[in-house]
Amino acid sequence: MFWIDVDQDLLGEHQTCGGDPDVGCNGLHGPEPDITLNDMSVQATALAVRRSQGAAAMPDSALRSFGLGPGDDLFAEYELEAALAMAEEAMALAPEIRAILTPLLTENMRADDVYEAIYKADRLWRAKSWQKGTAQRFSEAMTNAVAAGVYKTNSAVFLDPIFRNRIIDGMVRAGKYYTNEYFNRQAMPALISAVERAVSGDMAGSRAGYKIVQETLNARLKSVPYWQVVANVAASRSYHYGVLRAGVSLGKRTYQYTAVMDERTSTICAALHGTTWSVDSAMSLMDQIAQLEDPEDVKDIAPWPSVKELLAMSDDDLRLLGVMVPPMHPRCRSTIILL
Repeated sequence: MFWIDVDQDLLGEHQTCGGDPDVGCNGLHGPEPDITLNDMSVQATALAVRRSQGAAAMPDSALRSFGLGPGDDLFAEYELEAALAMAEEAMALAPEIRAILTPLLTENMRADDVYEAIYKADRLWRAKSWQKGTAQRFSEAMTNAVAAGVYKTNSAVFLDPIFRNRIIDGMVRAGKYYTNEYFNRQAMPALISAVERAVSGDMAGSRAGYKIVQETLNARLKSVPYWQVVANVAASRSYHYGVLRAGVSLGKRTYQYTAVMDERTSTICAALHGTTWSVDSAMSLMDQIAQLEDPEDVKDIAPWPSVKELLAMSDDDLRLLGVMVPPMHPRCRSTIILL
């Protein structure tokens, strides 16, 4: 399971590690660029080519042209596959959501009518999101991420299906939860705020007022950053579960936290870079995460600390808190190496 702050506006607000914009992620998680589904498809294809044909087939310079980097190819392909599944489903639901709201968005729109339509749209979203095809694609991406973690460690290791399915089922439960919550926690607040602006002051009864609501609706229905964050956390959890399970099979005792050290590196991951912990402790934590029924309970057993909190704690304090295994923040690229 994983936890993200579903009340954080991933389209328009600053996204930081632990909520400290001054010492968090160096602006890495600020308002996201307008990434399209096509952009994501191209990135996924580039990584799939690199993985199937070797590093020479897709040099680092070419990866960077797709917005990727040398440190992005451990589980990024599966992250993109999962994000595409969720984003494409959201795009398919968009016409039905627009059909509920758009007829009411006129110069003389009534706020109460629009609010009622927004709640109706939320009910529709919850009823029709996370269909069987999306769940299957998401599950397959997580299965591949686990396998990639095992293979990266040792291609001869066989992972017991009981352990493999434990993390996959947990990630699927969490993926469903965050998909169902998207409209209620990301779209609705923005739409209600837009309606309030549109019907008050100088905008009341004007074309500019209802256009604000239309633009907000369009932006929320095509939002890609949310799906990228959900997929990144799930793929990272799955991949590192595979690494740790393989480590247990090989009798490994310790592992090292390894950040991708470049201009995009978060302050948190830079601080943790090189830290070592026990494989058994991390595996116990990951099993707890995988078996949680409520995705948001993860924040109690594996929280994302602020930099100030992290720097004030010893390595043992971090272990007791559950801060041992990536991801440590949204869009985290860090990984682990068995010693």
